[in-house]
Amino acid sequence: TANLFLSTTATDTDLFVQVIDEFNGTASVLQRGMLRASHASGIEYDTEFSDYFGTDPVAGGPFLYRPWRTHSNPQLITPGSVNEYLVEVFPVAHVFRPGHNLLVKVTAPPAVDSQYSYTPSPSPLALNTVFFSPTQKTRITLPVVNAPSTVNATGPDCGDYNSVRCLPE
Repeated sequence: TANLFLSTTATDTDLFVQVIDEFNGTASVLQRGMLRASHASGIEYDTEFSDYFGTDPVAGGPFLYRPWRTHSNPQLITPGSVNEYLVEVFPVAHVFRPGHNLLVKVTAPPAVDSQYSYTPSPSPLALNTVFFSPTQKTRITLPVVNAPSTVNATGPDCGDYNSVRCLPE
């Protein structure tokens, strides 16, 4: 989940968050999430269908990690106002090998998207600004699981973890 504190110069904008594995100048997109800003502003989450886990370490209260929106009442944004947007980054599993970097990229969606049937908003060009401050805590929440020491991450033998994909680099 990405919590973005963002302002835009338009009355609506599309947000596109990518999680990327970078190694030696090569980037592999692992997963992404997207949200049209007007579908987040002032819209309540459906608590019956949203997924929660524990307590949010930053905001307190329940930790919402898979928001379910009804998309029934989109509201345009006041240009220049800073709003918080909760963007679901779809779940993925990935093993980061030593020397690899985790990158998070926030952009507008591509004009042509061959992987999903997503049509970018026809809104005018806008300048979006992401804010980082003690009160505007833009962040991405990623669950991390340390691999057991018995997993051989550089060879084909995965020990008791045969379902883990262990390939040589």
